[in-house]
Amino acid sequence: MEISATFEQLRPYRTVIEAARCYRWLFKLLWPLGTVLLTHPLRLRAMVQGRTKSDRLDAQLLAQLLRINQIPLAYIPTNDQQKLRDISRQRARLGEVSDDTESLFLPMVGLAVGNVDCHAVAEAILIRHGKWNPDREPPEIQ
Repeated sequence: MEISATFEQLRPYRTVIEAARCYRWLFKLLWPLGTVLLTHPLRLRAMVQGRTKSDRLDAQLLAQLLRINQIPLAYIPTNDQQKLRDISRQRARLGEVSDDTESLFLPMVGLAVGNVDCHAVAEAILIRHGKWNPDREPPEIQ
């Protein structure tokens, strides 16, 4: 049975979702059908310090907290705010990937071609792909 059909049968309902990496699809699916609370994962973890952690125990704890209205709530960004967050995170990841790729790539070039100037070869390849930043110092080759 489909998730939305299952929750449709349970209306009216209250549910809680932990604000993990991929909560949004479920939140968007359930929001129109009932009350959905988004819990803050760090605040939740602070409440259960020293306890063994498992999905089953987390579900039981969330059910108990929901029953007594003690869910540590997380902020729910608007769609426009979430789009801006996604774009910013993606841009940051691209920068990290570019730097990581360059620093991993240079030693491989040096190993493969021996006495060739690794920086010149890497620079030519990076220029060709539009990834070279002439203002930045090249990474050290180990």
